[in-house]
Amino acid sequence: MMKLFLKKFLFSIFYLLSYLPIIHLEEKDLLEKYGGEYLDYRKKVPWRMIPKLF
Repeated sequence: MMKLFLKKFLFSIFYLLSYLPIIHLEEKDLLEKYGGEYLDYRKKVPWRMIPKLF
């Protein structure tokens, strides 16, 4: 049971770390495309992946 939990936990960490650069690039593209509108949206919705956490 613990091995399964550990595998899922490690996969989640790996997924998060591999997805962070994608988020950064996507936000850069959105900022270039939408400018101030996207900045306003980011102020309203500060969470990128996990609400109230990240």
